[in-house]
Amino acid sequence: MIDVLDHCFNAHKVFEKILEISADNAIFIFGDKLYHNEELNTLLRYGYDPGYPLKVDQKAIQFFLSEKFDTLFCKINHVRTKKVACILTDYDEIYFIGELIKNEKI
Repeated sequence: MIDVLDHCFNAHKVFEKILEISADNAIFIFGDKLYHNEELNTLLRYGYDPGYPLKVDQKAIQFFLSEKFDTLFCKINHVRTKKVACILTDYDEIYFIGELIKNEKI
């Protein structure tokens, strides 16, 4: 699941569905932006993009991944971009591969 979450409307439902459809010992590949709570307040104050309705704090994503999957690979990169309309556009991105922990299916 690469660059999908911010196109959805409800992260909790997305996470539930991932667990629901995953086979035992499933390997899950995930990549997306990691937003920090402080940045979200500024980002949401200055604009809304209907193509990207969901912004999830990085703590929620990392909690889901660490609680439900054994990490096989995880890398976080910091991406430096330009300031756009008073909004800091630098962000972190995560690349994660994990194996579903037994008994974590819904």
